[in-house]
Amino acid sequence: ACGITVKWLEAQRDTRILSRGDVQVVRALQQTPKGEVLPATQLTQAAESAIESVVNIDTTQIVERPSDPFGFFSQKYRAQGAGSGVIISADGYVMTNNHVAGDAETIRVTLHDGRTYPAKLVGRDEDSDIAVVKIEATDLQPVKLGNSDSLRVADIVLAIGNPYGFGGTVTMGVVSAAKRRAIKIENTVLAEAIQTDASINPGNSGGALVNTKGELIGINTFIVSQSGGSVGLGFAIPINSAREVAAELIKSGSVPKPWLGAMDILDVSSMSEAYRRYLAQAGWDYKGDKGVLIRRIQNNGPFDKSGVRPGDVVVKIGKEEVNDEAGFVLAERKQEVGGIARVVLVRDGKEKTIDVNVEERPKNITYGGGG
Repeated sequence: ACGITVKWLEAQRDTRILSRGDVQVVRALQQTPKGEVLPATQLTQAAESAIESVVNIDTTQIVERPSDPFGFFSQKYRAQGAGSGVIISADGYVMTNNHVAGDAETIRVTLHDGRTYPAKLVGRDEDSDIAVVKIEATDLQPVKLGNSDSLRVADIVLAIGNPYGFGGTVTMGVVSAAKRRAIKIENTVLAEAIQTDASINPGNSGGALVNTKGELIGINTFIVSQSGGSVGLGFAIPINSAREVAAELIKSGSVPKPWLGAMDILDVSSMSEAYRRYLAQAGWDYKGDKGVLIRRIQNNGPFDKSGVRPGDVVVKIGKEEVNDEAGFVLAERKQEVGGIARVVLVRDGKEKTIDVNVEERPKNITYGGGG
């Protein structure tokens, strides 16, 4: 049937008699316009200035998974991954996501012009999902850093990255929310994130979110989707926090993790009336709608040593108001290891101030606020 169709089409083409109008149409289609090249728009200039600073990152990682239905045995194998990154220095430092490169056995970086380099991990931070890798190259084009605090809802942004392996892809959208707080992804809690409807797909992680000046204002990190593809719910780490983390990783390879000793906390505002009545029967006395309930603390941890108890409601840490779980996480991360955090809490209906010695968070505790 296929051969008959082709033959018929050829026969029609060979025997067709074109009218004068048909000839004019064919000639018009065969001509290449000689018009002038349009001047670059602001968005075009923004994309062109940033795209050379965005790279593809390919990784291999040792993964261990159960090899039987009951989980008694496991098998290790190498898994390949792909993401994006952003050049932040002319001598080869590249910022990306921790979930892209943090656990990689091997890392390869491909520049926009096609050059490929092996890379080494400089440092990683699980809390912020930021990692920095280094390639041995010079005279690279670092991205221009912007100010994420200046973002407003409906500002136009461009997402640049490596979706599904298609390098150098640019999509456009707006800022849907300038600061989403306390977003939990598996075992990581992002204190803040920029929400955008710019199309972000698998492979975009670690890529650039830029403003209309081509300035980096966020590191694309994750999407919310039932299908796995973009549905207009993308999130990026604000550059103002990402750049601080990257600087610390380059400086020392890790980021200090201040810890107050809370193992389980709960937003007071999210508590149901039934749970409040249950706590009240046990003697809990708190009438406010802001703050964080301490439900469990680490034995011999900072809170335990200083006298903070389960049932206390923390409303302030240092100079930071604690209205919810995000506020607690942010305030805790702003403390200094070895310093003293002045914690204001409510116990038995009365406000109380306790000084807490801030310690380094143990490695087995992945989330600075809860367990």
